[in-house]
Amino acid sequence: MTKGQALPPVGRPSDLSFPPGIPPEQETVIVPILKSRLIEACGRTPLLGPILRAGAGHFDEGSVVSTWSGVAAGMKWRRYHRFVNAYWLGSYELKVQLALQRLLQPGDVFYDVGANAGFFTVLAGRLVGSRGRVFAFEPIPENAETAREQVALNGLSWCEIIPYAVGSRRAPRTFSYAPGSPAMGRLGDKRTSSELEIAVETLTLDDFVSDHPFPALVKIDVEGAEAEVLRGAASAISRGVCLVLELHGAAHAGEVVEILGEAGYCLESLEGLPVARPTQRTRLVARPNPS
Repeated sequence: MTKGQALPPVGRPSDLSFPPGIPPEQETVIVPILKSRLIEACGRTPLLGPILRAGAGHFDEGSVVSTWSGVAAGMKWRRYHRFVNAYWLGSYELKVQLALQRLLQPGDVFYDVGANAGFFTVLAGRLVGSRGRVFAFEPIPENAETAREQVALNGLSWCEIIPYAVGSRRAPRTFSYAPGSPAMGRLGDKRTSSELEIAVETLTLDDFVSDHPFPALVKIDVEGAEAEVLRGAASAISRGVCLVLELHGAAHAGEVVEILGEAGYCLESLEGLPVARPTQRTRLVARPNPS
């Protein structure tokens, strides 16, 4: 594959047949998603789940595989034991994967705030294609380097890793995370003696969009700092940016709902349906109210 070339679509399995009337392009999507749901179901089984997780953890550090299932099926992934196996299995947050597939179009610009190892970065890179752009924000150095590896491995030259935290103001900040659990990092001082602290540079989304392409969609997963990110994105919100948010607890969710409600946003499930009690949700889609 040459640099800048888009990845091909997921291939159609030759050993499966489908009922008449299902277009081939839909079959290429249905099969990986069914596989991902099967992996999720098996993982929740009390007896089978622990066995599968133990087996999935036996791989050579740094080995490269094709993602097994989900919307990212067929993409390359370099495996590291410090990250969840669901990345390379393709079952990681399947509903978020499907929401990105629904909301992103070829040529779109996507911001991945809290990119971690880059799973949604490379997935979005596939969805927007070489005419689009992806900017992934990740302040933990080893995470940012891993995300760069995954991007390079898939030839996604239109994806860029930004090694900054995102917050409500531009300033040096303290960032804390647990050793061996880099997915759980957050802005602020460490809460336990076992956590690590690093100094990071912080920017705001409004700062970034002032001299970068405006995003069609922003995914925010920052372990409870979602409201702080939104306070630094007032201009982007006023321009109607669409958001996919992961919320961490009722208190944080209440702040997010208040900020977006005052901005005239409507809140939806990942499937695009209205939600009656948004503060009880862990994941939401937020978009400007069309009325």
